[in-house]
Amino acid sequence: MRHYIFMLGASCLLCSLLCVGHLHGQVSISNSYLQVTMATDTGNLTIATTGGDPTNPADDNLPLNAPAATAFVLRLYNVLTSPSLGASNVDIDLRATGTVGLVTVTVQSQGAVGSTLFREWLIFVPDPITGLLPTTPTLRVVRECTLLGDALELRLRVENRSSITRDIGIGMIWVRGFGGPYAVSTSSVPITGEREVTAYAAMPEAWFALQAPAAVLSVKGTVRPTDGPLPDRLLFANIANLNALTGYGFDYTTLSPFDSVTGAGTGAVGLYWNRLSVPPGRAVTVTTSIGLNLAYGDYRRPFSLRVLPIPPFELQLGDNPLTPEVETAYPTPNPFSVTALVANGDTASAPTTTVTLALPDGLRFAPGETGTKVIPSVPSGGERQVSWQVQIDPGVSGPKEVTVLATNAQGTRQVRLTLLIPAPPTMSLKGGVNLVGFPFLFVNPEPSAALGIPSGSLQLAHYDPRVGDYLIYGRDAAFTRLEPGLGYWLRLPSVQTITLNGVQVPRQDITVPLRRGWNQLANPFPWPILLRGVLEPLVAQGIVRPVMFVWNVDPAIPPYGGEYVALFGTDVQLKPWQGFWLFSEADSTITFGAPSFSGTWRTRQASLSVTATEPSVPNGWAVRWIARSAAGRDAATWIGVSPRAHDGYDALDVPKPPPVPNGLQVRSVVAAGRSAIPLSVDVRPTNSRVAWTLEVVNPAGGEVTLQVENLSSVPRSVHLVLVDPETGQRWALRTTPVVQVLTDARRPKRLQVLAVASNQVPLRVQGLRVVPLRGQGARIEFSVPQPCRVRVQVRSLTGRTIWEAYLNALPGGRQSILWDGRGAHGQPLPLSAYMVVVQAVAEDGRSVQAQTLVR
Repeated sequence: MRHYIFMLGASCLLCSLLCVGHLHGQVSISNSYLQVTMATDTGNLTIATTGGDPTNPADDNLPLNAPAATAFVLRLYNVLTSPSLGASNVDIDLRATGTVGLVTVTVQSQGAVGSTLFREWLIFVPDPITGLLPTTPTLRVVRECTLLGDALELRLRVENRSSITRDIGIGMIWVRGFGGPYAVSTSSVPITGEREVTAYAAMPEAWFALQAPAAVLSVKGTVRPTDGPLPDRLLFANIANLNALTGYGFDYTTLSPFDSVTGAGTGAVGLYWNRLSVPPGRAVTVTTSIGLNLAYGDYRRPFSLRVLPIPPFELQLGDNPLTPEVETAYPTPNPFSVTALVANGDTASAPTTTVTLALPDGLRFAPGETGTKVIPSVPSGGERQVSWQVQIDPGVSGPKEVTVLATNAQGTRQVRLTLLIPAPPTMSLKGGVNLVGFPFLFVNPEPSAALGIPSGSLQLAHYDPRVGDYLIYGRDAAFTRLEPGLGYWLRLPSVQTITLNGVQVPRQDITVPLRRGWNQLANPFPWPILLRGVLEPLVAQGIVRPVMFVWNVDPAIPPYGGEYVALFGTDVQLKPWQGFWLFSEADSTITFGAPSFSGTWRTRQASLSVTATEPSVPNGWAVRWIARSAAGRDAATWIGVSPRAHDGYDALDVPKPPPVPNGLQVRSVVAAGRSAIPLSVDVRPTNSRVAWTLEVVNPAGGEVTLQVENLSSVPRSVHLVLVDPETGQRWALRTTPVVQVLTDARRPKRLQVLAVASNQVPLRVQGLRVVPLRGQGARIEFSVPQPCRVRVQVRSLTGRTIWEAYLNALPGGRQSILWDGRGAHGQPLPLSAYMVVVQAVAEDGRSVQAQTLVR
């Protein structure tokens, strides 16, 4: 059985013509897209296509729902349910009349006016003290369903006619009449299991029901309405779980493992407004729309604006004969058409409507075209369309947003849509090393032939995780072809424009094997793609971690002209030609989906949040290490602590990607059995003493500058020290954040970083002694166990300061300072006994001192 439930509760535009009757009949409205029938005994709605998509006869006369399961439900908070049980919540299924607990529901009127179906309920709520019903209705509820082109606007209005504020909740549940997944506008991942969204910031613009296996029909519902409050919950669930026991979904928590939502008659989507306060004499209105997924739309009465999707552009190789520029390829069709439709849901004809198309840079109107069109009038229940011819400027590619604005005496409607224009097979690359992919299919994938670079000059490498090393073109026999979806290091002597030869635009999904370890990958398509939909299934299975590394091209960083940048999360948009690194915990595959369209929902279309370039360390801290040498720069290593971390390799750690061939790398290493794992992010458990091992790999040999950043995140009570085990040298990182170390090109340089709680290291001045020097003066020697500031004073026996010196950034260990035997102004001092006082102040403010007598 197919179910379809609308649970909405709180708003409706009151129609001036209400009629009673048809207790066991039905009343209908229809247009060229949809027909909606309301049963007059229950108010159930039956929604079906009439013509559906005008270009697709296969979707004519198809039911979208099951009327017996279509319902609006209103929740009343703190209502007296019985004299003995007191007050609780009452859920009213508006399909039924009669009594719910002590609440009485009656139908006052219903009918059809123009393109609108309406139904009116009166609700009588008992007195909270006596339990008696009032003689006049407590609440008046009006539901209006208006056809606006290919969508049905649902509007529910709840009026409070009592003398006290009423708290209500509203929900809408729709159960699909055909099998397939759901989707939302903020993600390209189809939804097959139970899921809910409750945070306002995460609410998508719309949800979609996609038909499987044949996409004959798809349905779109509005989540973010243009009128009325935003629902605070979007729920995808199995309809069996949304019953009276769970408050029709108000009180339902999605199960784990999740029930399927793909079945016909079982997969449900619910919208909930919860909780709304309605003062005495006031009303609240909520709106949503549901209909065919044919266009981008602004569905609001009395008229709506819709813009048809633009079909995918193709890439034609060769020179465009219609432009004066010389090109290697150009997008088609060019010009292309933009079509907008204005539908009238009012009982009278719509007034003159002005419709304007606004274009971004890179797009322009075709000769003779104008940006503004005028529609003289639109009849009641009718629709009118206007179109524009638009040209793409030479060399333009990537996403472009156009805006359509419709204005008349009744208001303004606005629709935005994004066009995806494929990039040409040419790219200007900077001199140095570039991490790239080649976003086309090649007739001849041999690297030299495909790139148009002589084999003797082509410097190309690809990392093979099966052997744990790079394959070099021209050196390794296994490297004979370019593959879509793989990334490559391409080194160029200077800025150069690469023109690919014999290319074809990929139109099918690209699946690439993932090997355990690091994989060098790239965007396989000539348009931007969002990795969220590609990575989320792999992240959910624990195959990959939500972090990747890209190459930031910067000619100011010698010798390779760039450095790694870590991107944390899956909200990463890759440009055409852009490569990246991804670590896999096991052998698997990764699939880059080609853009597929289902009405206004398409894969790779989603909103982007800000991508983090620093790791998140829960309830802890992390510092970043930056290394510089003649072999390049590496600024993608972090060490830190968190109470959620565990010893060894865990979920907070991120492995370190392979360096660019012969490039500099700094990394933390953690033991894993008999081997060690190089890490880019190494988070350890919070302890009084934590130690990391840093490795510096410098193929050039010689001096490497190490710098530590974000020290402000480290608590003042933590003492951070860098130790060179070879030389015994120690650096207090809070006072010496930049150090130089010598490396050997033949092997990694190993260093140790210690984080010690200051309360675990007692501050002392030890071994204070004064060693006289020949002639005049002395060497004052002492030891401190941790970094500190030191003041050394020579005093008379009466306590007067004769000479002093300050040492502001001393590391822990043995220290010494020379005193020339003179006073503060260089004057000779008489032979006498003097007191030498050494005072040390730690980073957390603790201070100690020691003193000794000198003669």
